[in-house]
Amino acid sequence: VLVRDALFTVQEVIAPAGATVPLAPGLMQILAVVSGRLAVIFDRERLILTAGQFCLVPAAIEGVTLHPETECRWLRTTAG
Repeated sequence: VLVRDALFTVQEVIAPAGATVPLAPGLMQILAVVSGRLAVIFDRERLILTAGQFCLVPAAIEGVTLHPETECRWLRTTAG
């Protein structure tokens, strides 16, 4: 955990290419890619994020998984 505050938490995540990282349901999450290439997958949709790009995943969406296409480092921000 990089930052823990009463309002939000920021966590650094590092994952190898080919990993599968499920997102916890019921939490609004902001993903900020620091390095690498990250696929955000929900249902049949695939969003590719590269360094410097962000994505907001609403709390109401379930079943989102992250798939680093290269070794990837990103920041995950959640409320609380």
